[in-house]
Amino acid sequence: MAGTAEVYLLPPRARAHDWPLAGASAGLVLALAEQLVAVAGGVRLPPGLALLLAAGNVLLVATPCALIGLGLRRARLSHSSLVLGVVGPMLYAAVAVPLVVRGGARALATAALLAAGVGTLTLVGARLADRAERAGIAASGPFVWGATALLLVGSAQLASGATPPPGAVWSLLFAAALVVAGTVLAHEVIKRRGGSGRLRFGPLLALLATATVLSATLPLWLPWLLVDDDPRDLGRSPANLLIVALPAAESQPTLDMVALQGTERSGIALDALLTRRDGGWIAASLARAGYATAAIVRDPRFAHARGAVDLDARPGGLALLEGPASWAVAAPLLLGPAAPALWLAGQDTHLRGPETIGAEARRWLLDWRARRAAAPFFLFVDLHGKPVGDVDAALATILDRLDMLGAAQTTLVAVAATGTGGRLVVRAPEMELPEVLAGTSLDVAPPPADEGASDPPDPSADS
Repeated sequence: MAGTAEVYLLPPRARAHDWPLAGASAGLVLALAEQLVAVAGGVRLPPGLALLLAAGNVLLVATPCALIGLGLRRARLSHSSLVLGVVGPMLYAAVAVPLVVRGGARALATAALLAAGVGTLTLVGARLADRAERAGIAASGPFVWGATALLLVGSAQLASGATPPPGAVWSLLFAAALVVAGTVLAHEVIKRRGGSGRLRFGPLLALLATATVLSATLPLWLPWLLVDDDPRDLGRSPANLLIVALPAAESQPTLDMVALQGTERSGIALDALLTRRDGGWIAASLARAGYATAAIVRDPRFAHARGAVDLDARPGGLALLEGPASWAVAAPLLLGPAAPALWLAGQDTHLRGPETIGAEARRWLLDWRARRAAAPFFLFVDLHGKPVGDVDAALATILDRLDMLGAAQTTLVAVAATGTGGRLVVRAPEMELPEVLAGTSLDVAPPPADEGASDPPDPSADS
């Protein structure tokens, strides 16, 4: 008996406009791989910087893909050839573009040689992919680009040495598994369906763009989903502690408002503000007592955050791109020709500004309210130093978030304006304060509840 031959329906040929759409999709896959490797390596990218890196990746990959599509608009390559063809611009963006941006004109010759090498490898890969497609195994864009992105980003992270290597090692292993899984899955799908349909790059691009934005802004919206509408008991003792350090200025309306609600003293050193009477750190004692403790500071060298369990001492966007995130594909672009984009996004400083610090403090308060409201908190926010933005507005947003979360009446708020004309303002709640504050500058007894209920003076007494 003669055997029955299997017939596969090949996917339609690639069209010219598929190239830029596929390139943009591959750039977003590269951005998602960067965010994954950053988390695995312990690098927290601010949402604005993560979105800028994603946009840079799209620009670096989609532009040459669009040019390739124009040049090959009459060739009508196979679907698998397009998928492998996009890998070439991904490789060039990750290897040659940083070389040109950092090396200038001296690196043009090397970049040209790299372009020739990458182009040759891409053509060979596209030819092999075309043969594999005719044999019944069509290339899957998301699998191929995802594996390539993880290999490129993981290798760059390992080469930079800016972050611990385990995250990059796992990304490389995951990329290898992705290649195998993608090949097996593609073959099984084609075998069962008798063919492979066209991968529509427009919907794929929209899906990847949505995933990139959601992933980059995850710390901003996820805690809101976890907040319980029926708040737990936030009024139990002892009180929460919020300490904010900011520079002294002539006009500080928010600080004046807090002073009307509390007590005011002359300026005090931050060391004295954050230490116990015996010299130990208040945050460390409160952490042992079950408090959720955190410190958000501008300067990573700032030593007053000792003792807090959660320490956010990340540098500004510019310092991240020059150090811990220097392995990002679009980092040389943002540090070079696209530097104005960093300025527009407020990521062009080595130290974070008051707006960024205030946003991180609000995020931490929201996260505490969503996940750890059963425990009181200690939060120190560092806004002092050389003013680089509206410090008073940042303080106002932090206090507004505290009030929005229903914790204003159970929180001791201490605001220390450092420098010439410094002042310390403390607003204490009408509840028990932690014992560790006894004898410190924060040991402020709450006012009596019936203090204003006394009888008015008798006018006849003056006569």
